[in-house]
Amino acid sequence: PPFLSLQFPKMLTQDLIKHVTGEYDLEVVQLLALTALEIPSIMNLDMCINLKELNLSSNSLKTIGAGLSTLTKLSRLDLSNNLISSLSPADFEPLGKSLTFLALEGNNITDVDDLYSFTSLVNLKTLYMKRDELANPCCGHPSYFVKIVKAFEDNVEGLTILDGESFQLKGAVGDVSGSDGMLKPDEEYNKPLPVEKWLDNVDIENVAPLAESFEVKDAEEQLQEELTEVDIKLKRARASMKVANNEIERLKP
Repeated sequence: PPFLSLQFPKMLTQDLIKHVTGEYDLEVVQLLALTALEIPSIMNLDMCINLKELNLSSNSLKTIGAGLSTLTKLSRLDLSNNLISSLSPADFEPLGKSLTFLALEGNNITDVDDLYSFTSLVNLKTLYMKRDELANPCCGHPSYFVKIVKAFEDNVEGLTILDGESFQLKGAVGDVSGSDGMLKPDEEYNKPLPVEKWLDNVDIENVAPLAESFEVKDAEEQLQEELTEVDIKLKRARASMKVANNEIERLKP
């Protein structure tokens, strides 16, 4: 069965895995879903070396620990709606090259710096730290987005979905530097605009009609800017829909 919610011992044991999967040889198990069993820790998965999808959502996990260390082929991991309060780089290092989907929404991760634990996940495509009403406290931190950007500096073109939204890191963020948690604008935006002494060649007697012509010109330029902005937003919306549709198609069984 894809999910199990019957009354079983709370510990994650190899006997439980065998019962759920119907496999005596745990090395052949590729999909394992154990949800809502109050499992307190990740353990006894060392024989599941070919596991590709693991769902331990809605349990009582407080940490990730070393329980995933042998799952070097794992591509999808769902630990949502648990009691996990902190993350460590060591939690994800064994999964660095294989993991493409990670769900952690509905936990109690508070320290925004724990997001740096994702640094080794160079092939991650989808990350959920919040979804609807399920969210980690760190998601409300002002530096949440910036910390995610820094954590995925080696995967800026790979991560496409963050918390259910299209997220092209490299295209959405310019220069992120320093430790103050602030986005730094491109240096081009800090350069002063050139000053044009256009009044030097203006006939004062004709200022009124000239001012009127400037008002018309300014109105035209403003309208053009607004149209351009609308066009850009439409293109971004279409791109986001395309990415989301691709992700939905990929997630379909």
